[in-house]
Amino acid sequence: MYEYFVRTNPINDYVLPTKGLVRGRRSYTLMTDGWQGLVVEELPNEFRCVSVDLLNRRKVVHRSGPVAEAVLCSLRLPGLYPPYLSGGVLHVDGGVLDNLPVSTLSRKEGPLIAVSVGFGGSGGPSSGTRTGPPRVPALADTLTRTMMMASADASALAHEAADLVLRPDTRGVGLLEFHQIDRAREAGRNAVSAALPQISALVSR
Repeated sequence: MYEYFVRTNPINDYVLPTKGLVRGRRSYTLMTDGWQGLVVEELPNEFRCVSVDLLNRRKVVHRSGPVAEAVLCSLRLPGLYPPYLSGGVLHVDGGVLDNLPVSTLSRKEGPLIAVSVGFGGSGGPSSGTRTGPPRVPALADTLTRTMMMASADASALAHEAADLVLRPDTRGVGLLEFHQIDRAREAGRNAVSAALPQISALVSR
């Protein structure tokens, strides 16, 4: 994360918008360099990520093949990136249809513990009462918030389907503020610490 998102910003190749605010070439180079040809099947833990087939409006679950390719399909935020062409399909970010894809998992594999991460100054329902005026988000945050509204119903169903949903308090951490990785990581640790009794109970079933 530090090397490929903090020290080297993957989205600073801005262009006059025709297909997206950034070309995406830099992200491609960094992802392929970072994972060095690693494939999903070789990972120590099972991995899945989700994109959306833009033309057929369907969810695509990536569970095999090159890790870089799967992630590149999944992170294409509409407006920020142009769609990513892979396997004859134009992929955009999975959050367009489902921002918390619990449905890609099965209870046969164990309890479903989801992590619902807010962005752009909002940590979701657990963030507490806002004080003062809201912060005007950056353009990319605004685009993504608008995009995610379409998946609100799917996210609500996902919350019901999961055995436990953790909501780290990520207030003040914008979607593209990679330099705040330590703050985001600490929020995650705090959320897990607070939920340890519930997690232990689920795991011991």
